[in-house]
Amino acid sequence: MKSRFAIIAGVSALALAACSDRSETEAEAEAAEAQAEAAQGAAEEASTETESLLDQASDAVSEAAADAAGAASETADSVGGVVSDAMGEATDAANSVLGQMDGEAQFRLTGAWVRTPPSGRDVTAAYLKIEGPEGVSLVSASSPSVERIELHTHIDDNGVMRMRPVEAIALDSGEAQLQPGGLHLMLYGLGEDVTENSAINIELVFDTGLETNAIFQVRSQAPAGE
Repeated sequence: MKSRFAIIAGVSALALAACSDRSETEAEAEAAEAQAEAAQGAAEEASTETESLLDQASDAVSEAAADAAGAASETADSVGGVVSDAMGEATDAANSVLGQMDGEAQFRLTGAWVRTPPSGRDVTAAYLKIEGPEGVSLVSASSPSVERIELHTHIDDNGVMRMRPVEAIALDSGEAQLQPGGLHLMLYGLGEDVTENSAINIELVFDTGLETNAIFQVRSQAPAGE
């Protein structure tokens, strides 16, 4: 009988020990799982912080690049404006000499410019101020840089401004102002040399048979003071 009790007691002790070991194992597993979850949370937080830092760095780089591009553009515009104005003054000086080479008919040609044609278009307009003998009329123009040139004006057609060709442009009171929104030369079939900041020669023919040449600067805006 004692042996039987001893056996039962021994089995019970073993069972208790096994349960204790199992509990410790489960506790260790739970602790390990908790550590793994903590590590995963820390990794996710670090990843989020890294992404935030990368986004901030990217924004800073983009902003710096935009600032640099803006500064470069402003500098280019400033330099381009100075160059363009200088070319305009040189063009006026050259046209003054050309106008005075016509003998008895002396013309003063100023502010001669051609609007830079839109991309993919071979049509544009030219403008200038012509001063010369009163009553003389400009009747035609031509240039080796274009296929043909027409004399045009703008008219108000029931509130809508439209271009119309004219046969002649008179030098009323000894002058004619060709300008945007009014009288102008219309150039068709532009050559490859008609580009921004280039210069083209246009021959002007008057009704008296007199002719004079003018150098026109190609630019996006009218010269200063025009």
